[in-house]
Amino acid sequence: MSTFEGWYFKHQKQNSTLALIPGLSAEGAFIQIVTQKESYNVHFPKTQYRRHAPVVIGANRFALDGVSVSIKSPEVTLSGKIRYRYSFNSALKYSIMGPFNLLPMECKHDVLSMSHELFGAFNLNGKVLDFTGGKGYIEGDSGRSFPEGYSWVQANDFPVYADREISIMAAAAKIPCLRKSFWGTICIVQIDDKTYRLATYLGAKIITRTPDKLVIRQGNSTLSIEVVGGGSTHSLPAPKNGKMSRRIYETPSCMAWFRFEYKGKVLVDGPTPYASYEYACHDD
Repeated sequence: MSTFEGWYFKHQKQNSTLALIPGLSAEGAFIQIVTQKESYNVHFPKTQYRRHAPVVIGANRFALDGVSVSIKSPEVTLSGKIRYRYSFNSALKYSIMGPFNLLPMECKHDVLSMSHELFGAFNLNGKVLDFTGGKGYIEGDSGRSFPEGYSWVQANDFPVYADREISIMAAAAKIPCLRKSFWGTICIVQIDDKTYRLATYLGAKIITRTPDKLVIRQGNSTLSIEVVGGGSTHSLPAPKNGKMSRRIYETPSCMAWFRFEYKGKVLVDGPTPYASYEYACHDD
């Protein structure tokens, strides 16, 4: 069966968002470009794809220290270079998938950086997007297909907590296993130099999952996320049996309210207008 792999490099500075999604599927290599108002999908031959720190597609390089792009197609032109600087260790101590990473899953998820500072600019269709001083986020997926039903939310810029470093990623998905399926969750909350992990393999439960709300509880920890709205939603190609034949819907920047309680204390309780969000419905 055909497989895919792809990475998600998000660049955020206040009201400006640009996500780059390089990857490889059965049809060939691709780079998706997503902003608040527009999205593009640029195709490349497989021969131009090289996995290297973590990936190179033609003249475009995507790595943990930054990205450089030079894309020109009938629909879009994008050029520029962004460097990443890590003020603290935003990488995870072990895989977000935990022991599930050892199982033959239809989709495996990886988080490479929860937050880093940006330096540089892109030129998109003649418009300069300066991300210097903004924040970045990196994750990846590989396998055969995206889950049938899932929720995904990510944010690392909270204006109400301007004096703190807060980064949150949460996902809930329907996971096939041995001809059956179950709902699982993975979540990371980073507050300054502390990391809190909620996951099915640690006993986390999905309390609520609706199109605008996700609540996860694990022992004495509870994460509640409510997507208030705003922002544009884009239809993007997504993998199904290794081919980019499915459509998913992503809002790259919208208002959401995050509340995180730990051992009876509320550590985060506030909104951000810069959350990224995906929701795929499935008849449970």
